[in-house]
Amino acid sequence: MLSPANLDEIKERISKNEEKINVLQAINNVLKERHEIESNYKNLAHKFKEMQEEEALRRAKFDEARKKQLAELQAKGEALCREKAKLQHQIEHANMKSTADHLVRGIMDLRKKIHIVQDKLEHEVARKKEMEKKLSELRKEICRHNKCMQQQHQHQHQQHHQHQQHHQHQQQHGHHHHHHHHTVPAGAGTGSHGTTSLPPIAKNCIATK
Repeated sequence: MLSPANLDEIKERISKNEEKINVLQAINNVLKERHEIESNYKNLAHKFKEMQEEEALRRAKFDEARKKQLAELQAKGEALCREKAKLQHQIEHANMKSTADHLVRGIMDLRKKIHIVQDKLEHEVARKKEMEKKLSELRKEICRHNKCMQQQHQHQHQQHHQHQQHHQHQQQHGHHHHHHHHTVPAGAGTGSHGTTSLPPIAKNCIATK
C-alpha cells in the first residue's frame, strides 16, 4: 500500500532523478558541444594542412617555372649579345669598306683632275710653242720684206722710175696689209685664250690639294 510518507519519498526521488537527468543532459550538451568543436578543429586542421601542401606545391611549381623562364631569358640575352657583336662587326666592316671605297673614289677623282690639268698645261705649252714658232716666222718674213724693200728702194733710187715706184708702193701696201691681218687674230687669240684657260687650271690645283 502507498502511504503518504512513501508518496513523499517517491516524489523526492522523482525530483532528485529529474535533477540528475537535468545535470546529465547539461553534461551531455557540453560534451556534444566539445565534440563538435573538436571535430570542427580537426576538419579545419586537415583543411589547413591540405592548403599548406597545395601552397608548397604551387610555390615549387612557380619556382620551377621561374627558373626555367630565367634560364630561357639568359639564353636569349646571350644570343642577342652574340647577334649584337656580330652586327657590330659587320657594321664596322661595312664602315671600313665604305670608307675605303670613298677613298678610292676620291683618289680616282684626283687622278682625273690631275690628268685634266696636265692635258691643259701640255695643250698650253704646245700652243705657246706654236705661237712662238709663228712669231719667229713672222719676224723672219718681216726682215726679209724689209731687206727686199731696202734693195728695191735703192734700185728705184738708181733708176728714178715713177711708174715702178707706184707699183712697188701698191705691192708694199698689199704685203703690209696681209701681214697685219695675220698678226691681229694671233695676238687676240693668245690674249683671250690665255685668260679663259689659265685661271681654271689654278682653281683646279687649289681644289685638288
